[in-house]
Amino acid sequence: MYNYFFEFQNRTIYIFIMFFSLVILSYCYKEALFYFLVKPVFLSTKGKTSLYFIYTHITEVFMTYFRVSLLSGLYLTLPYLFFQAWKFFLPGFYYSEQSFLNVAFFYSFFIWLITSVLIFLFFLPYLWLFFSEFQLSSIPGTVPFFFEAKLDEYTFFVTRTFFGISLLSQFFSLTLYILFQYTQKDLKNIKNLRSYLYVTTFIFACLVTPPDVISQLIIAIPFILFYEALVFYLLLKNEYCWQLKN
Repeated sequence: MYNYFFEFQNRTIYIFIMFFSLVILSYCYKEALFYFLVKPVFLSTKGKTSLYFIYTHITEVFMTYFRVSLLSGLYLTLPYLFFQAWKFFLPGFYYSEQSFLNVAFFYSFFIWLITSVLIFLFFLPYLWLFFSEFQLSSIPGTVPFFFEAKLDEYTFFVTRTFFGISLLSQFFSLTLYILFQYTQKDLKNIKNLRSYLYVTTFIFACLVTPPDVISQLIIAIPFILFYEALVFYLLLKNEYCWQLKN
């Protein structure tokens, strides 16, 4: 029992060391990190409009840099945290369960990477473009609206989007993986789930994206492709097992 407690203590210390190291490193490069968060706006506008942020409190810039560094360290520490938890609990499972957890961990890490890239390169630019279109400035017969982005509100919006979509994607994709693991012997039922899965995927995309078809497709298509890849994998696996038996 003492050995388990000692191992848990060591792994917890490693996680906190990783977290604080990433926070300090993020703060050292806070200007570059903030530019990284603003870059999706440049991708959406393609440099056609000038971009600036306002702040209304004397400590807002410092607190924004600190908050961004803190959330960046947390976001980058999450894979390492899951890795340490995976290594700690893995010896307590059977061999078949260990194989299942190994695949689930690497699959989760892959989904985390893909989701982060999709959010940064596609989702955030389209999200900014969609909401900025509500600005009215020179249309006759309307009240003009002028948008001035506030520093802390923009960073809160971006970090909330990253964390929210990443966690929801992890939950949805891991649920799909577990469903396949428990129903892979009956390939017919998996094929019959195709229509339900497509509908569920687009409902999920509607919940995490604005009412924009392109943004919904960006979220939904990777899950649909993953589903079809799993079906193809199970077809090959069943064919291989059938050939071995015969």
